[in-house]
Amino acid sequence: MLLAINPITSFAEQLDVFTDSSVYTDGEPLFVYGNALSNENLIVRLFAPDGTIAKFEQIITESDGSFNIVLLTWPQSSTNFPYGTYTVEIISTVQNGLSKTIDVKFSSTSETVAVPLVLSQDISGVSEQIIKLNSILDETSQELDRLKTEIEGFGSTLKRASDNVDASVSSISQSVTNIEEASVQLNSLLFPIVASIAIIVALQIVIIARRR
Repeated sequence: MLLAINPITSFAEQLDVFTDSSVYTDGEPLFVYGNALSNENLIVRLFAPDGTIAKFEQIITESDGSFNIVLLTWPQSSTNFPYGTYTVEIISTVQNGLSKTIDVKFSSTSETVAVPLVLSQDISGVSEQIIKLNSILDETSQELDRLKTEIEGFGSTLKRASDNVDASVSSISQSVTNIEEASVQLNSLLFPIVASIAIIVALQIVIIARRR
């Protein structure tokens, strides 16, 4: 008895979808691209703002799983294609109905929605810079406080040194005065002695002269 065995193919799910922009205006192509399984059949749908299907396509991926398609060139705004938010949907026919969606804007100008996005990114970047700047300012403030403390200590040291110099000058001045006073006193003491010696010498000369 032979048993028939059906082969089971296993694979890892893969479906990545991208568009070349998030905002479109009249006359611009809607380019959709991404990756799925090799040679896979994909369904591509574009939903209008009211939920109806505005575009439907089927494509087969390349051998490496890549795919790309110009889904449509946006016409002038009308009741069939009004300005608003559209949804691009890619559905896999072999990966258990796996699907991915992307929202895009159809607007009178392609900058209508893109400018707020840029501003949001700029604000986020500025916010980060402000946080970094605050951190740097805090560190600088701490350094200034330390420097102020060191300067105050240095000022105290200079004042003490100045006081010591003043005291030393006063001490030297007092010493000079004391020396001058001592010199005067010494001179007053030596003068009588010198005078006495002179007198004695003179008397001896007189005595010697008389003996001759």
